[in-house]
Amino acid sequence: MPVLSEELQRHPVDVSTPNGQLFAHLRWPDQIEITIDPGFAERRGDQETAEQLGRLARLLFAARAATYEGVKNQVLEPNGPRIERPRDIAYREAYEQLAVEASSNDGSVSVTCVGLQFWTVTVASGSADRIGSSGIAQAATEAANKVVAELRQAVRDLRHETYKSHD
Repeated sequence: MPVLSEELQRHPVDVSTPNGQLFAHLRWPDQIEITIDPGFAERRGDQETAEQLGRLARLLFAARAATYEGVKNQVLEPNGPRIERPRDIAYREAYEQLAVEASSNDGSVSVTCVGLQFWTVTVASGSADRIGSSGIAQAATEAANKVVAELRQAVRDLRHETYKSHD
């Protein structure tokens, strides 16, 4: 799929939270950068910042999925209807249950993802005052990139377990 990956490079994904104060930028394949308006975390605290980061994660990965599907449909010729085999069903069900978690190097932000649908972000107590918005944004970027790398590996392992072992 080199043509697909090349075309995806031309479609970065940018999202922001509804409050317009947290932003995420995705460069393909999965390099994430998070920014937070100066002073946001200090004003709103750890809990509200974590909640907004969780919203941002859901928005980012919904936009990522939509962009991926749109580009894929443009680049690849549509195939006929696909017959779902029992192992396809097993894969999808296992995929929906995949859970990964990662934390920033300093432990101030952790991200948990289940099946790319459920995202939970935790900001350690006192982080907003200690490292501020820019520090939390950096920590969230680290944790997000780690969780995505772990998720990609978990998906590769699941594919191998589901499809390679049955051929």
